[in-house]
Amino acid sequence: MTRTQPSVINAPGMAHLLILVVLCVSGFALLLPATPQWAVHGGADAFDSGTVTAVLMATTVLAQILVKTALRTLGWPRTLALGALLLGLPAPVQALSDSLWTILATTALRGLGFGIITVCGSSAATILAPRARQGAAIGLYGLAVALPQMLLTPAAPALAAALALPAIIACGVLPLLALPLAHTVG
Repeated sequence: MTRTQPSVINAPGMAHLLILVVLCVSGFALLLPATPQWAVHGGADAFDSGTVTAVLMATTVLAQILVKTALRTLGWPRTLALGALLLGLPAPVQALSDSLWTILATTALRGLGFGIITVCGSSAATILAPRARQGAAIGLYGLAVALPQMLLTPAAPALAAALALPAIIACGVLPLLALPLAHTVG
């Protein structure tokens, strides 16, 4: 007799978590190539435009180190909401100014948000999934992270050429659409 495994997607909070991650990573993916390009538009040289990505990665790692403390202090819903806010709120500010310092400051905030979302998302996927389906949950989480990056990161430069770079950067507010879902995950 074969036993049917419980569905991962039907686990309480799992569908909301995956949608939250897709929205947050979509905003991140659009800005990944657009932000350095915006810095160059503002007069940054090649080194400075590369610094934009370095700041993003440095603050992402910093946030990942601090997530456990944030979860203990704020809880799941507030920590996820903080990650979405830090990813989405800086985008309109960045879209208004191509100054390198503005870009670096807003990118640092976005990196903190991305670090929070990545650690919380992977942890939540394993916690929300039925014990026998945690591997499948991590696979779905990986897909929610990878798919927007595979589609939107390469599309962003073409979209920027067609619509204007500030318009694409402003689309970095997508993570804010995930805010209502944050309270349903934890």
